[in-house]
Amino acid sequence: MAWLCNMKRMKRAGDISADVRRNLACPAAFLLAAILFCGVSCGRKKEDEPPAKPRVEETSKDRITVTMVFDPPRVRIDRDLLMTLRIAAPSEMDVEMPSLSDRLTGFQIAGVMDSGRRSSEGTSVQERRVLLTPLVSGEYRIAPLPIVYTDRSRTPPMSGWFPTRPVLLDPVAPAGGKSPGDIEETLSPFRIPPSGRTIALWLLALAAAAAAAWIIHRAIVKIRRAIRLRRMSPKSRALFELDELLAENLVEKGRVKDFYLRLTMIVRRYIERAHGIRAPEQTTEEFLAAAGGNPRFKPAVLERLKAFLEAADLVKFAAHKPTPQTVANSVATAREYIESDAADNPQGGA
Repeated sequence: MAWLCNMKRMKRAGDISADVRRNLACPAAFLLAAILFCGVSCGRKKEDEPPAKPRVEETSKDRITVTMVFDPPRVRIDRDLLMTLRIAAPSEMDVEMPSLSDRLTGFQIAGVMDSGRRSSEGTSVQERRVLLTPLVSGEYRIAPLPIVYTDRSRTPPMSGWFPTRPVLLDPVAPAGGKSPGDIEETLSPFRIPPSGRTIALWLLALAAAAAAAWIIHRAIVKIRRAIRLRRMSPKSRALFELDELLAENLVEKGRVKDFYLRLTMIVRRYIERAHGIRAPEQTTEEFLAAAGGNPRFKPAVLERLKAFLEAADLVKFAAHKPTPQTVANSVATAREYIESDAADNPQGGA
């Protein structure tokens, strides 16, 4: 009997729990439905939200009304902006449509379309649509536009102009992004190694620059040397050239013929500068014949010059190999002649 009573109590408790669950299920279902309806309604409201109205800026003066319409009213870096410029004026007034070439900051003109001039009830209206592409900039601005007009109702016609007000447009960040003014560079510089062709061109350019520098240096040295030699007297120049020749050690290098050729040219150029005889261009015979008729050349001097030049001709043209003593005597003869001739003719040779 006790067992049967317990079973009846448990059955009643189960019935009561089922009733409780049924009573709680209704409010929970109602609450869930309300949440879903609210979410759908809010989302539909956001989707059905009308777009922002275009921004309108208007300037009026002397019966002329200039209207600028910007759609959308704020700048988005990910879409173009349409600017409509409308000018309304009396039919007897001619108004020029202003240019935007240097009036934009932060924009680039993507397209222009003019709708032409239309008149109605004594009012002339002209309109221009400009498609502007925003650039990454800290400011988006339309500078004042000069409105130039001519009033033909007056005699004579009167011309004038007035500016529109500047327009500053606010930027708006694209979905999930930053506004144009807040865009920052996050990538660090990446070095791209030069190609082999680029390196070769660099080396070629460096070689060309080095060659040009060397040529310029040599030219400067030669010019300075030429200026220095021109300022010297015939004697000083001849002795300077003789010292330069000896410093090159041509005889020790086996270039005896070149040594004698330059040695005789030093003496011949000295004679040309000191006495006006074109000795460098004459043969030994022609020079001796010309010098024999010049009173400045004494017979003893001519004999020494003849022996000096003929000994040099043997080396230059007959492949004669002089001894070191002969070479030293030739140098001494050239030096002694230059110094003694300059002493005897101080006006020409010194």
